Amino acid sequence: MISVRKTTMCLLFAVTSTTSSAMASASLDAVNARIAALETKVSALQKLTQTLANENNQLKAQLLTLAGTQADQPQTCEARLTTLQEKHAHLGKLGLREGHPDMINVKRQIEDVSGQC
Repeated sequence: MISVRKTTMCLLFAVTSTTSSAMASASLDAVNARIAALETKVSALQKLTQTLANENNQLKAQLLTLAGTQADQPQTCEARLTTLQEKHAHLGKLGLREGHPDMINVKRQIEDVSGQC
């Protein structure tokens, strides 16, 4: 009777150990899969960050080029007035009305420059 009980307990322990080991293995597989998925996302985000940094640098270079172009323009009163009038006309072609803040700003600049000429 004691040996049957010992055998039963040994079998029960063996089944429990195997089941626990299988559950631990399945849990470990799930964790490893989650880690792999997160590593893939991190890699994709790093690539996106680099792409956006490159685009930002290109836009900064374009802005510097445009700023240099504007600095090279003649600064005579008449030239500034002509430039502002062209800007006003361009904004109007874009569909901005006279009450739009950009139109008001350009109009005010035209008045200021006109007063200086």
